[in-house]
Amino acid sequence: MVSATKSGTSKESINQTNFKNYEIPYFDIERQNFWIEKLKNTLGLKDLLEDKLVHQQTLLKKLRQQILQEAIEGKLTAEWRTQNTNVEPARELLKRIAAEKVQLVKDKKIKAQKPLPPITDKEKPFDLPQGWEWCRLDQLIYESPKNGYSPKTVDFQTGTKTLKLGATTSGKFDATQIKYVNKSIPKDSFLWIKSREILIQRGNSIDFVGVSAIYYGEGNNFIYPDLMMKLKPVNSISEVYLHHVLMSGTCREYFRKNAVGAQKSMPKINQAVVSCALVPLCSEPEQQAIVTKVEKLLALCDQLEAQITQNKTHAEQLMQAVLKEAFANNEAETKKSSPLLPFKPKGSDYYKRTLLAAEIVDQLKNEPTLGHLKLQKLIYLCQKSENMQLPVNFLQQAAGPYDPQMARSLDKQFYIKGWFQYQTGEMLKYKPLPNAGAHRPDFQKYFSDVQTGIQAMINLFRNAKSDHIEIVATLYACWEKMIENNELFSNETLINRFYLWSKEKNRFSEEVLKNTISWMKDNYIFPNIAK
Repeated sequence: MVSATKSGTSKESINQTNFKNYEIPYFDIERQNFWIEKLKNTLGLKDLLEDKLVHQQTLLKKLRQQILQEAIEGKLTAEWRTQNTNVEPARELLKRIAAEKVQLVKDKKIKAQKPLPPITDKEKPFDLPQGWEWCRLDQLIYESPKNGYSPKTVDFQTGTKTLKLGATTSGKFDATQIKYVNKSIPKDSFLWIKSREILIQRGNSIDFVGVSAIYYGEGNNFIYPDLMMKLKPVNSISEVYLHHVLMSGTCREYFRKNAVGAQKSMPKINQAVVSCALVPLCSEPEQQAIVTKVEKLLALCDQLEAQITQNKTHAEQLMQAVLKEAFANNEAETKKSSPLLPFKPKGSDYYKRTLLAAEIVDQLKNEPTLGHLKLQKLIYLCQKSENMQLPVNFLQQAAGPYDPQMARSLDKQFYIKGWFQYQTGEMLKYKPLPNAGAHRPDFQKYFSDVQTGIQAMINLFRNAKSDHIEIVATLYACWEKMIENNELFSNETLINRFYLWSKEKNRFSEEVLKNTISWMKDNYIFPNIAK
């Protein structure tokens, strides 16, 4: 029907002749009633699924906020503090920052900031762990925040790139959200954004006022608009930690309450509001520990978000699949139109599997603990944790999940490509060949979206012995099976499944298994469905 539309005008239309000549398949009345009922049932199922997905997105949004809130309250790193009791308290860090800024003012490298009001007990939203301190945001940045530039004329073809508000609305910097302004900006202007600087929306809808994002690009590429402010954290403050504080529920609520015009027009926060925002400060090492913990948890949330989005697509495809089935001429066409085809690996999928294995071997080739078993277990855990579809067939073998055919194939591919040669009986099993490392460009190309998770997994098991990773991979497989069977989870049930895996598993004590389960939970290594 679309092909019969008339183009070339502001509106497209079809004429009466084309409409009358359009052919509609005819079904007898019984077949019509059958498909009407099936479509009604499918529509009801689709609506129910979409309602559940919306509810899941709401819960996921709350989970993200809970992660940030527990991070800035020090709850995520409570165990870390018990293991690191000798770190300097935050008050000493504040003294060093203040001394640094005084010297920079004397050297005329930064401008002096206005005196800040003292922090009262009434202002403090919650109690801090020992060694932490409350401070004002201005104490942690080199200069007080400034508003950006508000252009009067815009040229969409040439000029200076300035950001739109959409560049930070998601909480992550989006360099595609730009426009061009007809104004030349001096190279030394504060309007140019530099790496590590944080942008805060000072004006937008009440839902987005105060939202921040970090810029990591090169300087003098973008200027920022009047409805944004720019912060430059001092060197001893993690910009990521500060960003998490600004995006937490506590800070967002503070910005919303102090926005001018929130009820009548576009709400705005001024420099004084931003400068005086309260920041719970901890030592530099704990900042990094918090960032590592939060980034990993938020990455898991991203995985869940992607799965929800995919399920939404499937919900839309569900109705289309039924309609196609109704009008298909034969069963083969119906199967062809199904949106839920099983995974069928192609040649490129086998190559991706080889790339992943090559990256693991390249990083661990000098570790005596790396062999077929450890490599297999790392591939298994990377694939599971990052929800990758790779052509693997892990079987229930005595040493845990294992794909013997893949082991032989990888050794062969490594040798053919001149990357590595497997050496039986040698301490270091993988000998680098002349082309070792040549896999990396393609690895980064195919695995860019999950590279962080893969690297984290490699780092976790870098020095791990075969027994440890065997236990982890087997527990993971047993845990996943329990979830598939809707079994109520407990450590005892998981351990029982572990021992039922193979008689060989009896060589591991219950104490070792309990400690390993605890370690897996601490490092978030368990099936995605359970996360």
